Order: sequence, then structure tokens, then C-alpha cells
Amino acid sequence: MIVIQIIKKEEDDQRQLHITVEVPEQEVQKELRVTARKLSRQMRFPGFRPGKVPYPVILNRVGEDTLRAEALEDMLDPLFRQVRAEVEEEPYLQAEVSSMELNPMQVSFIFPLQPVVQLGDYRALREDITSVTVTEAEVDAILQDIRERHSVAETVERPADFDDIITVTGLGFLVDENGEEGETFWTPNDNDLLLDNNRQDFGGEFVMHLIGTVAGDEKQFTITLPENFLPEEYAGKLAQFTLSITAVKQRELPDLDDELAQEEGDFETLDELRAAIRNDLLKYKTEDARNTNLTKLVEHVRESGVLIYPPAAVQREIDHRIEELQEQVQRTGWKWEDYVTSTHQNEQNLRQKLYEVAQEQLEFGLIMRQFIHDEMLRVTTREMAEQANKRLEGIDEQMRGFLFEYLTQGRGSESVANEVLLDKVHERLKAIFGGTAPDLEELRALAEAEEEE
Repeated sequence: MIVIQIIKKEEDDQRQLHITVEVPEQEVQKELRVTARKLSRQMRFPGFRPGKVPYPVILNRVGEDTLRAEALEDMLDPLFRQVRAEVEEEPYLQAEVSSMELNPMQVSFIFPLQPVVQLGDYRALREDITSVTVTEAEVDAILQDIRERHSVAETVERPADFDDIITVTGLGFLVDENGEEGETFWTPNDNDLLLDNNRQDFGGEFVMHLIGTVAGDEKQFTITLPENFLPEEYAGKLAQFTLSITAVKQRELPDLDDELAQEEGDFETLDELRAAIRNDLLKYKTEDARNTNLTKLVEHVRESGVLIYPPAAVQREIDHRIEELQEQVQRTGWKWEDYVTSTHQNEQNLRQKLYEVAQEQLEFGLIMRQFIHDEMLRVTTREMAEQANKRLEGIDEQMRGFLFEYLTQGRGSESVANEVLLDKVHERLKAIFGGTAPDLEELRALAEAEEEE
């Protein structure tokens, strides 16, 4: 064992434990001789047999700094093991060396510690909980979108009217108050435009200028771009358009019937399509409501709770995201280096772009884990089986047994357990917001009784 002296041991405000150790010079001299013997076997010294080279000769040949650096490299692993024994709690992530000095020989380590998450008085939160419903009007709106998607456009020899499609070529550019031309932001080249007075991009004023045009017309006009225009830097600015209309087309929408349902997907009747739309809308709105509730909890913790974690935790999240992205890129046939160069210039830029998303994901996960712990939410074998059966609805019986075991006991079990837990989180949050959550002391007593059994 190497003799060391701990000259610094302190935790910073980001849950990182900094430990600096120094190897006494007497111990260093011993290690230098061990390293010198190793080098004498690896290097050729004229006039000396391998392993029989005197220490002063080696020291003179390689230099003291090089010998110290070589010795320190050999000592890093045993030094780390000794320093690790000085860390009372289990580190959250792998430690790293932050600095090294050769004379005096010192090494500084950073140990990322377990995050500290305190949810605050989240049980005092109260929010209105509205039931998730789907109206017939919402279903009808989706059906109208499907009709428009299956519409057929035919060229007509008449002025353009609402709900027609016109084909345009030209450009759109910003202008100042004096009418001076600025940045060009739109260059359509035989683009098809639907003349919908409610269109969300250029707005209704844009459409009104094009009503009544015919093929061959040249149209120039100026409008103020809508406040919700994208990109945002153009919103509310004055813009001029110079457009050539090359065609006017009339849309023919299909009837809302069983034939349309069959064209849209694996449906026999319009009623089946309506039911599927209603079910999808319900799932979407339910998930949206759940995300809203989760966001309220996360915001509460960020404002009133305690959330401290080591910076290395965010970097690990970024590492995971890059690994996933690498797999996706490689599946498309791209080389990772070519993708990074063409889209982000270098990997450091990519990591910077991923930082905010990775940080949010990390904080969300830490808060959810603490909420599950504090609320004593658990997953039972029966709940796992029920969730697995939901996934396997409609699956062939021959495959069902194998997949059921995979989802309840195999590698798929973690995903199923997470689904069950997330459902429980949502239900508990609804109860908390509505003031009907079960008493924590009673939950604790019940959990302890179950453990004793």
C-alpha cells in the first residue's frame, strides 16, 4: 500500500467531493526506483544487461520529470482505491482525476455524489382536475382533415376562389417603412397554396390578395406578417410578395363514407374509423393532461424544493443521447463523423445543443424517482401481468405465452413496470391536487405490515 496524505477533502455546492492527496517524497523515491527497474527491462542501455541498469543511469537518461510522470501513472489505480475508501457514501458516478502535480506529487479527484432531491410541500398543491372528454366536433374535424388529404385537385379555367388551390412562383421579402427591400424569406417555385382564409402561416390578408386571380396573372402586394408567423424573427414585420400564378385548381373532396374509411386504413366502415379517431384523441388528451400535471410538480420542486446534482450527471445524459443518435445515423448508412461535420461542425457543438434537453430530462427523472419513493408507490406482480396483457391484446396465442414471460420476467419487464408506475404517479397526483390523497403515515404503516408478512 502506498503511503499518502490527504491534504484536501471538501464537498462543493454541486454535490461533488474534491479530494487531493500527496505522496510523501520518501514514498515517491521508493516508487521512482520501482519504475526505473521496469524501464531498465523495457529500454536498451548500452553496456548494461536488461534489468541490471543502475538507477542514476536511468534517471540521467530519461530525466526526473519523465520518471516521476511514469511512476505517477503506475500509481494512479492504487491511489484511487485508497482515496475511494475515504468516501463515506456511494458515489453517483465514476470519479475523475481533476489535476496532477509531479513535485510535490499530488493528485486531485472529483467524486460525483448522489443527487439531493427534496420535493418541498408538494402535498399542499391544489389544482382543478377536469375529466378528459372527446367531442363529436373534434372527431368531425379529424374526419375533415382525412377528406382533404384524400382530395383530388383538377385544373380549372376560372378565377380562384376560397378552398381552391393555386400554383405560384416568385418571392417574398421584408420591406422597411420606406418600402426599401430587405431580406428574402420565401422563394416558391411552382408551390401549391390552399386558399384557406384561416391559414396559419401568412394569414387571411395574404389569401384575400390572391382571391380572383387566374392562371398567368402577376400579383404584387404588401402585408404585415401575422404575430404567430414562423420563424419568429419575421413575425409582425412588413413583407412584400411578387408572385406569378401558373394554375388554379378546384378540390374535389370524397364523400364521408365506408369507402373513405377503407382508403384511410384497416377499417371496414366509417363507424370503425370514427371509433379509432375517438380512441386516439382520448389517448392524446389523456397523455397531455398527465404531462400538464407532471409539469406542475416539476415546476413546484424547482421553485420551492431542493434539487442538487453533480454536473457529470448531465454529461452522462448527453452521452446516452449521442449513443442513441449514433445508432440512428448508422442505420441510415451515414458515417457518424460525416453527420457531425455536416450538421453541427463538431461534436462539442452537438453536446452544447443537447445540454438543455438532457438537463430537463435528468431533473424530471430525479423528481419522479423521489416522488415514487416519498409516496411509497410500488408495482405488484398482478399489476405487471395486467399491463402485459393489455399490450398483448390481439396477439396470436402461439406467441402470447413467450411474449408474456418476456414482458413480466424478461428484458421487457422494466418497460412494463415503468408504465405501471407512471400510471400510479398520475393517479396519485390527481388525488393530491384534488385534496383526496391517502395519508402518508397510513401508507407507511401499511407498507411495513406488508414487509413483515
